[in-house]
Parts: sequence; C-alpha cells; structure tokens
Amino acid sequence: MKRIILVTSFVLAASGGVWIRAQYTTQEAGRSAPQAERPNNEGMKHALAWSGPSRALWTKKLSTLVAAGDGVVMSKHHVAASIGSTVAIVDLDTGDVHRWGQPGSELFSNIVADDDGHFLVAAQRAYALDMRGHLAWEAALPKDPPVMDEWVQCRLAYRGATQTLVAGCNNGYLSGIQTRGGDARVTWSRHLYEVGTFDMSVGPGRADQLVVSLGSSHESSGTWLLDATTGAQQAMLPRGTGGVFSATKAGFLLASPELTLIDNKARQQWQLKTEGVYQMPVTLGDPDDRLLVMERSAAESSRLSMYSLATQKRIAGPVGHGTPVAAGADGTYYAYSCDVGSREELSTPPQLVAYDKDLHELWKHELLIPGMGEGKFNCPRPGVALDKSGVMYLLVEATGTYLMAVQTNSPGPADSLWSLRLGNNQGWRWVE
Repeated sequence: MKRIILVTSFVLAASGGVWIRAQYTTQEAGRSAPQAERPNNEGMKHALAWSGPSRALWTKKLSTLVAAGDGVVMSKHHVAASIGSTVAIVDLDTGDVHRWGQPGSELFSNIVADDDGHFLVAAQRAYALDMRGHLAWEAALPKDPPVMDEWVQCRLAYRGATQTLVAGCNNGYLSGIQTRGGDARVTWSRHLYEVGTFDMSVGPGRADQLVVSLGSSHESSGTWLLDATTGAQQAMLPRGTGGVFSATKAGFLLASPELTLIDNKARQQWQLKTEGVYQMPVTLGDPDDRLLVMERSAAESSRLSMYSLATQKRIAGPVGHGTPVAAGADGTYYAYSCDVGSREELSTPPQLVAYDKDLHELWKHELLIPGMGEGKFNCPRPGVALDKSGVMYLLVEATGTYLMAVQTNSPGPADSLWSLRLGNNQGWRWVE
C-alpha cells in the first residue's frame, strides 16, 4: 500500500523570485522514497566569468535539521550532502532537490560519489543513490549495535580503480564493500575496538594500502597501514602518530602534531616541526609542492602557514586565522576565518578568505545565512566542492542546514593529489 502526500509551499527568494516547493513523499514498507523540490525559475546555471559586486550567488535550505555531515560532494553537475539520516541531492541545472532517507537509528556522517554518478553513504547498511535520489543498491554490514552511541554511523573511503567502498563504523567494525556492477557485497571485515567513543579516521588510500586511525579514547588507539583488498594489517605507526592525513606519490602525510611523511612500510622519511597541524588541502602542482596548513599553539589561536613539501620548510606565514578548505587551479588558496574543529558559536559571521601562493589576502566574503543572529554564527562544514566555472559549494548550519554557492575566480580545484579538504569534488582521493 502506497501513500502519496503532496505538500506545496511558496518561499520568497533573496533575488525577488519565488520558489515553488512541491514535495512528493511515497511511503512503502517503512522506507522513504525520494522527495523532489523544484524552483519556478531557470535553475542554477552560472556564467564562466564573474564580475559582480557580490560573490554570493544563492543560498538554499536543505533541511530543518542541524546534523550535517562533513560537507558536500559533487558529481555530473549535481551536489549532494548527508544530513542526519537523509541525503539531499541538488540538480544544479534545474534547481530540483531530491531527498532520500531511512527510518531508524542511522546517522550518515559523510558521503562520497563514485565514478558512475552514485552517491554513497553507510550506517547500518551501505547505500548507493542515483542522481534523482533513487536507491541503486544496498549492502548489509556487520550488525553489532554501536559501542557507546545511540545512532549507527560510519566513516568512508572510496577507491575508484577497484570500485571499493571502505566503511569504518561506531560498532567497531571496518569493512570493505565491492560495488562493481551494482552487485554490492562485503568482501572483508575486521573488528577494531570494543570500547571507546567514535573517534575513527578512514583513508586516504594509496595503491593497495589504506590508512586507518583510532583516537586516544581507545585502548588500542593508533594508526595502521592496511591492505585495502583484504583488510589485513601491514604496519602500525608509533603510538601518538595519526590525525589528519593525505596521500602523496611519495607516501602518506600525517599530522598529529608534527607533519610526517611515511613510506609504504610506515618508515618515517622526514618530520617537520610545526605549531600543530590541524587541517590541510595539499597541492602538488607547484614547483615546490605547496601545503597550506592550520597551526595552533597554547599561547595563541590557530594561524595559517604555507609549507613546501620539497624542502620541508615554511615559505609563508603565519597569517590570519582559520581552516584551509581548498586550493584552486589558478593558484588561489581558500580558507574559512574560523576553526571547523570547534562547535562553539561564533560572535561574528564566518568568512571565506582567498589567498595567493604567498598568503597575501586577495579577497574575503561573509557567509551570511538566514536565521543567524548576533553572536550565533557557526563555522561551515569542512568539505567543499569547486566546479569549473569557479562556483564553490559549501554547507552551513544555522536554523537548519543550508547549501551556499559562492563565486570564486578559480576554474576548478588545483590539478593535484589533494586539492580539497576531503580530497576532490567526489569526497575522496586514492593515489594509484
């Protein structure tokens, strides 16, 4: 038995236009089918060049919930975000918004996009959605309940070459899911911990290797190199090593607190003493492989610095304050003026700040969201997408979860191994 519910509302847009929201919900056997939301204008197409006085293009409320995942991902001119137990997919050509959700105690803490136009999330099961929000496939995961949480949630990594999704979940399991041909199934699984809060990082990957880290709340805390095809442990790093990391052609770059490069056998190649690296998109297209990082110390708030991976030396900064989120194809670097690691409300609106390769400020733009009042501002989520027309898509929480489009001058991300906070526009980066 199906029930179809039509809910229509009219919302005045900032540009003076009216969005007509027609949401169709079909329910069958307890599962929520996609919901569509469509504007009555020409959609969200953007010009290739920007010359206007404001960089704000549009802001769209995706959900009344304040439970966004790590950020947004992009595939084939669609942008998607996970919000609580739902996924919102925006068609950038038409403005349509397709939503899909699961009843029950699932929390989709991050999302990735594969090369076939599917958006992948995982909690009690792994799910793939097409661009209209229809379920393409699902795969069962180990069913143990979460260790110390009410909601099941997972961290994801994806390898495009083998079409493998890796999910590390708060029931202590790490699993590899083969997604080739739509016949998804778990090919390996291992139990990592029995007690502790959900403090697991999964990824990045390099060839047949994967980095996984457990935080200090676990008795078995540490960072491991695993075989990405079987889940078998290959090497363990010294205790206290881990945190934020990315993959390079030379190995894995770790940061906690020193910036360290290790090879495929977990042997340290070099270590760079900083004030404490926290976030870092990596660009490897420049002659000196520039790395924008956030440094913090007990004496002062976090600052931005530029380092060279070739010389292992600071070449610019520290300047300003904030979190690096992107490196553009034109050599521009982007950062938020706030710390995404802090969930405290801000007293002033957050800003998107653009820098050149020597950390000279180029411009900045306030990220204002409806419903954000004085002293009640939030730092946007760290994962952004940047299309070839220079539009950056980012996720902000206020009275709900909002998708913002901001015009930059960069024709897409830098052609490098790790140009966005989450790797690339699809939310992952696997170095082959």
